[in-house]
Amino acid sequence: MGSGLAVVYASDLRKAFAHLPPAEASQLSDEMAKRIVSSFQGAEQVAQGFPEAQASELIEVAAAAFTQGKGLAYLLGHFMMLIVLVLVLWKYPRKSVEQALFASMAARDRRNEPEGGSVTLPG
Repeated sequence: MGSGLAVVYASDLRKAFAHLPPAEASQLSDEMAKRIVSSFQGAEQVAQGFPEAQASELIEVAAAAFTQGKGLAYLLGHFMMLIVLVLVLWKYPRKSVEQALFASMAARDRRNEPEGGSVTLPG
């Protein structure tokens, strides 16, 4: 889920970088771009070095990208939960089957017949 969030966050920010005017793009070094894409905190740190208008725009774009990534992570989490629920309902033994298994184990214990033949205990 975290990977999905990171992929969407980075993808959205790269799209935003592609639409920057040439003057702003020249101010954004590769190192700054990597820091921005790596985390929201990185975007905040880089934004501190820009004028107020550019900084607030960068923070807004990063926040929107993070929110979209978070939405995808939630969606993936719910999807995984549904898969697990289906597997449990499909493969987990029903109560009657489980009770029959316990009854057969109890009957075997009462007959004192260990599974797989006789067992010799040391001592």
